[in-house]
Amino acid sequence: MTNRDSIKRLVENITGSLATVQHIAGRYEQHDADITTLSDLNRSAITELQVFTDHIETADEAAAVKPLHDRVHVIVVQLRVLRNTLELMENAAEAALEDVRRISASVEEAVPEDDAL
Repeated sequence: MTNRDSIKRLVENITGSLATVQHIAGRYEQHDADITTLSDLNRSAITELQVFTDHIETADEAAAVKPLHDRVHVIVVQLRVLRNTLELMENAAEAALEDVRRISASVEEAVPEDDAL
C-alpha cells in the first residue's frame, strides 16, 4: 500500500468517525428529552428534599429517607445516560483525531519520490 493509499484509507476512517459524531448529535429530540427529564427529576428531588426537611424531627427509620434516596438515584442514572451518549461521541471524535495525527505523521515522512513508485 502506498503512502497516498494509506492516507485515503485514513480519510475514509475520519469521515466515518465524524459521521458517527454527527449522527449522535443529530438525535436532537432525544437529547433534548434527556435534558428535560434530568431537569424534571432534579425538581422532583428538590421537592422531596423539602418534604424530608419538614419531617426531620420525626424521621426515625431509613424508610423516611427512601423517597429522597430514590429521587437522587434516578438523577444519577439519567446523568449516566447523558454521559454514555457523550462518551460515544467522544470515542468517535478521538478515533478521527488519531487518524488525523496519522495523516500528519505520514505527510511529514513523505518523500516526493513516494508518489513516483
